[in-house]
Amino acid sequence: MLVHDRVIRRGLRRRRVDTTRADDLARLDVPRLADLYGELGVDFELSIDVKDRAAAEEIVELARAAGDGAPGRLWLCHPSVPFLTTSASGRPT
Repeated sequence: MLVHDRVIRRGLRRRRVDTTRADDLARLDVPRLADLYGELGVDFELSIDVKDRAAAEEIVELARAAGDGAPGRLWLCHPSVPFLTTSASGRPT
């Protein structure tokens, strides 16, 4: 899901992103990374602020599945270098 904040608001309702199912977020017009690649292709640079290490691995897998060029144009951002260079299981990436 492509959403920056930890909480999404629609009208007076607030939902925590980390506890809301992806299908429910999609119904709230929060785009999915796969949909972005499907609609726009892969011919662009994409910077994503990663907040969850497990999500980082899924993001990379989605970029790989999107086609040639997508992983090379994907920028994962986080203030901690170890966060970005270590997998969710603790192994170096």
